Amino acid sequence: MADHLRRHGSDRRDWDAPPADDEAPEAEWGLDLALLAELEDLADRHSWRLCRIPFDEPDDLGGLVADLYRWWYRRHRRPTTRLLVEQFVLLDPHLALTRGLVPYWSAFPVDASADALERHLDAADHAVEPYDEILMTLFSHGTEGVGLAGIDRWRSLLGRARGHGAFLGVDPERFPRDFAGFVRFSRELRAVGPPVAPPPALTIAELEQFLDRARRGRAESG
Repeated sequence: MADHLRRHGSDRRDWDAPPADDEAPEAEWGLDLALLAELEDLADRHSWRLCRIPFDEPDDLGGLVADLYRWWYRRHRRPTTRLLVEQFVLLDPHLALTRGLVPYWSAFPVDASADALERHLDAADHAVEPYDEILMTLFSHGTEGVGLAGIDRWRSLLGRARGHGAFLGVDPERFPRDFAGFVRFSRELRAVGPPVAPPPALTIAELEQFLDRARRGRAESG
């Protein structure tokens, strides 16, 4: 907050927000434990197995899903070094698959999301293989709010590509007020290249195999 106020020429260095009167999961990515109890009851009654993938922050799944796609593509001898960084509502799973891209979802154009993407790129450089191409869109929410990662930060992450890095549907001069990007994103993504046949559908058994490998990897690194 102090940095945000300083950058905008304010003499203040803090903001007296009203105290919180409750703490609860947000509807978009929180989980009410009452729902979990009902799911467990449903699974018991039908002799189903209930699989949980816990995570602390929305961005935590971005790297896991990208790693899953690389693993899945590799099993079917598909290229794994073209990354598509999607953000908030700007995502298109079908076009990602039919353009042979590895999808990475980030929550917002903020420092925390940029930090999470940087960690994923670091891990790819050291443990798997670096990305040759990085394509990225940014969600313009209209204001230079607290924690916004500036366009130069995102450019630096594009620069991590060994070959080519580019924005998709983003006007860097207008960000974060680039509302036409909502229209340009899918159009430019569709023009990335000719359609390719997606790999065979991922099975539940394959997903569980990947998650077991991921859990073991985290345990060994921890």
